[in-house]
This record gives sequence, C-alpha cells and structure tokens, in this order.
Amino acid sequence: MGNLNDLEGVVQERLHELGLQVTATSQNAGDVDLRASAPTSGGDVLLNVLVKAFLDERAARKLLMDAGTLSGSAIVAAPKISPAVGAILRDHSIYYLDSGGNAWIDLPGFKVQIAGQAPQFRPVAGVDRPSRAFKTAGSRVIFVWLVQPSLVAAPMREIARAAGVAVGAVHNTTNDLADEGELGFAGKKRVLLDEGRLARRWVEHFVSDLRPSLKSRQLSGPPPDWWLSRRAAWDAEAAVSGEAALALKGFGMRPTTTIFYSAPPWPELVRTARKEQGEFAVVLRERFWDPSINDEEGVVPPLLVYADALASGDSRQIDIAEEMARNEPHLRPFELTRSGGS
Repeated sequence: MGNLNDLEGVVQERLHELGLQVTATSQNAGDVDLRASAPTSGGDVLLNVLVKAFLDERAARKLLMDAGTLSGSAIVAAPKISPAVGAILRDHSIYYLDSGGNAWIDLPGFKVQIAGQAPQFRPVAGVDRPSRAFKTAGSRVIFVWLVQPSLVAAPMREIARAAGVAVGAVHNTTNDLADEGELGFAGKKRVLLDEGRLARRWVEHFVSDLRPSLKSRQLSGPPPDWWLSRRAAWDAEAAVSGEAALALKGFGMRPTTTIFYSAPPWPELVRTARKEQGEFAVVLRERFWDPSINDEEGVVPPLLVYADALASGDSRQIDIAEEMARNEPHLRPFELTRSGGS
C-alpha cells in the first residue's frame, strides 16, 4: 500500500543501493520526477528518472512512442516491472527499476541486471493506478454478487463460474474493491460494505463500459407482446430485459423493442424472428452470467432490467424502471432511484 510520494522515496532508496546519486527535480521539469547520476567509465552520466504508478505491458508499449528520447538517457521506475514488461523496455534500450530492486541499466562501465525480487510497494487501486473492479470482467463479478449475495463469500472458482470469468479476474476484483472501500472481511469471509453504493456504481459502469463490450445483434421481428405470449418460441435459456421485461413484470409499459440476453449466436431466436417477420426491433445480447443465479425464469435479474432502462435514454422507460426499483424487494435496499428510494 502507499501513495506516489512513498513510491518516489522507495525508488530513491533502490537507486542509492545501486550506487547512483539522486537529486529531486524542479517543479517545471515536465514528466521527470528525479535525476540520477551514474558512475560510468567515461565519467558521471545524468539520467532522468520517470516514476510511474503503474506499468503493465500496455502502458510499456505506450512509452515506446517516446523511445527516442528515453533510450539510453532515462530510467523508468514503477512499483513492479514484470519480466514481460522488462523485455519490452530492454528491446528499446529503456532502462528500468522497480520497488523490489529489479533493474536493468546498460552504460559503459556501469551495467546492472537484477531480476526475481519481490515488489516492496503495492499501488492502491483507484488512487495510484486505474481500478480493475469495473472493467468488463470485474463488472461481471460485481453483478453476480449483487444478484446472488451468497456468492460474495463463495469460493473463487464458484464465483468465476457464475460470472463466466477467469479465477484471476475474481482475485483482481476482490483486491481492487477492497482498496476502494467497497469490500471488507469478517475474519476470512468477504462482505460488501455498502451494497447500495456498489449497485449504483455498477449501473453507471454497465451503461458506459460493460454493455458496449457485449456481443450483440439487432434484427427485425414480431412485436414484444408476441414474444411475451409465446415463451416456447424462445431459446431455452433466453431472458428478456428493458421495456419488454417491465411489461412482463406488470409495470404498465407498452414496449416496442424486445431485448433478449442469451448465448451467441442465438440461432433459435434469429430463426424465429425471421420466420415470423415483423418490423419491430429485436435486440440479441450476450448473457454475462450463469443462468442458475437468476430466480425468475424468462426475465433477467431486476438490476439489469433497471440498468437497460436507464441505458435506453427514454424518459418514460426510466420513470417506470424507477417505480420498479422502489417496489421490487431485491432492488429497494439499493436505493437506485433519483428520489433516494423513498
């Protein structure tokens, strides 16, 4: 744990251990955080030190845009530099150092290559580095926790299976939500500290991040009331959302679009829509949870109905979804509505 000032101090310690003399920079030094003098066979060489709060392979490749100015003249420092990231930097002659002391510097008469050291600094999610909790995989994990609260304390593999993600994604989500104050522990048992706040954040990120990432297809077909009255015409694991779900749940909606969540490529739904024809929009979207966590057959969990209504941007659909949020037993504790759930 720590902050960037702490990280800078750790970097200075590691540089001193390698035999470099370190000085702080002035406030107008641009991206340079420190300067270090290395004793080479041709005399002291001054190197700029760039301290990065987080450096993965993607961030390392972005650095390559500046490879011409960094090559041979700068040290990139970070909490952790993995072997893969180190290889990318070495291939472009960019020197590096991490909080554990792993380093590579290749100057005449001053050569350093250290690997295998454990990091001494862990960046805090949402503070020192971007959080992974609301990325695509993290949002899937949070969704199954909110829909099926018993899963919060379940084994990692069970959570991964319910969310359709790798076990590593569950670990990442757990760690980052703990950093952000959303997840705590009662002994070794995971607990959500504020389900309502987490649900409201999930809805926001579903609309902006998760929903656009899902595989989807739109075609023309029968109107929603046709689909809702013919459950046998659906894919066995398909479930409706949005305004069609609001209508099915009895909230007085007259839908014009049918949204289905199921497993791509949706052969039965596509075949039925084409066979029955029609001019109404039918949206097919990738299901991102195991259907076993859903209590209501044929309808997606209420949290997703609400999120899809907000994503529609239609004021009437949003108003009815908020009515549902005030009355649906599973949603009321989340206080999702603009009126605060009163």
